[in-house]
Amino acid sequence: MESRHTNGLQGHQQSAQGIALGMGSADDVRPVRAKALPYKYAFALSGRFSRTYPQTQGAALGCHLIALSGHTDTFPLTGRRATACPYNHKGKLKLKILVAFLVLLFASGLHAQEVQSFRQHDMKRWGIPAGNYSGIAHIDGDRYALVSDKQEADGWTEVSISFLPSGDIDRMTFIAHHYDASSQGKARDSEGIAYVPGQGFFVCAENDQQILELTEGGSPTSRRLSVPTHFGTSNIFPNYGFEALTYDAGQRLFWTTTEQGLKSDVATLTTHETPSPTLLRLQSFGSDLQPRQQFAYMTEAPTTRRIPRHFAFGVPELLALNDTTLIVMERELSIPKRYNRARCNIRLFCVNPSADGAINDSALPLREMEKEAFLTKKPLYAFSTGIRIAGRKNLANYEGMCLGPRLADGRQTLLLIADSQGRAGKALFHLKDYIKVIAIR
Repeated sequence: MESRHTNGLQGHQQSAQGIALGMGSADDVRPVRAKALPYKYAFALSGRFSRTYPQTQGAALGCHLIALSGHTDTFPLTGRRATACPYNHKGKLKLKILVAFLVLLFASGLHAQEVQSFRQHDMKRWGIPAGNYSGIAHIDGDRYALVSDKQEADGWTEVSISFLPSGDIDRMTFIAHHYDASSQGKARDSEGIAYVPGQGFFVCAENDQQILELTEGGSPTSRRLSVPTHFGTSNIFPNYGFEALTYDAGQRLFWTTTEQGLKSDVATLTTHETPSPTLLRLQSFGSDLQPRQQFAYMTEAPTTRRIPRHFAFGVPELLALNDTTLIVMERELSIPKRYNRARCNIRLFCVNPSADGAINDSALPLREMEKEAFLTKKPLYAFSTGIRIAGRKNLANYEGMCLGPRLADGRQTLLLIADSQGRAGKALFHLKDYIKVIAIR
């Protein structure tokens, strides 16, 4: 995100919004004062209340809230310390007004979701085989299932994960590959996986746009979700079909969506040259495997302006919290020609389909629907990883997400897993099979 010293509300909104969504860095944005900062951005950025500082929060608030709180917690992405910034007397009144406004809003019950983000871990350190891990699902206890979109046969990989009391990962152990021998050499492009307790696994794939049931041994059964015809392969953009899959045990519903909009719903594929939001259909299925309702969802717009060697954008994963809430992962991956300044931006949003209206006419293209017809989104968390020649080298292409354990203090952990393309890379840098924990209240 390019920023300058811009006067007025518009400049503060742009720079604050960019950082709140993980689009900025300390090198991109100069510190500005928080005057006229809209409350939703102040909440998203304020370490005073969440005690978790995404990268460059201090810059977005002109360091005022950090100076007020007296905290010097470490920024998790940079390792740098947040320090109080000096400010002149003319800004004191504005600061007091901002603080009073925040207190008033909190007293009204308008507060941000508390989120704690742990550092990402390279699974290689625990002996987990290299993969193209695009999905993860919790089975029971410490058992988890992984799927790889380039595995040699249909099936899944079993690992065990133990956690520290803090919620972070203690260690992982590879258990086994559960592959179907009959599909050797002709595996589907498995992208998402969901586990139905007492029943088995369901896996979605882009190459056939089907969601099939697998046994614990990895073999397909005769059962599959009855996918509506407009999700067929002829109506998706190449490599932008089904990636997301989750199961809501509380509501007994499956949820899926395509990574980008269907050809019948959007005018064009979203790219760095056509940086518009994409429009998606969140589709639910009942325990009888039949389609239920569809809901319209609009992503944010991509922010990449450089001409990339590789660009990927859309929704790679959904996660049901088993209370009618869905977490939507929006991902923007941009890899420049020479790899320097490659970046993956992850934005997590909460939606509650039960509180919004479903699509009444599934034949009506989403691009013709009113904005009010789309699900209401609530920002949950955002972060970015990337590559800089003289800086960070932690690029992680996150694609999968599942529930982890609930902590003693009541917080729920989420596990995010990255696709390293089989630990692809060159002499100076290789992608890693990262896994990351986020705790939410």
